[in-house]
Amino acid sequence: VIVDLPFFIDLLALSTEAGLDFIGSIQRVVEKAENSVLADELGQVLKDLKLGSTRAEALRKMADRLDMSEVTSFVTVLIDAD
Repeated sequence: VIVDLPFFIDLLALSTEAGLDFIGSIQRVVEKAENSVLADELGQVLKDLKLGSTRAEALRKMADRLDMSEVTSFVTVLIDAD
């Protein structure tokens, strides 16, 4: 997961700069990534959002599931920026 995080952050940034919204950016990353725990977790975030969770709730659940300080910090930054 830690190895994938910088790559995923770059893809999210590039996708949003190219005009996609944050959810669209996550979808793009999930589509492009293969055999990645982080991509699977982001896919779960998308499912949680479709089931009615707020973005903050869905991201916090992912951070709780992964239980890694780097992911928790990333999620905190995303929630604060939102």
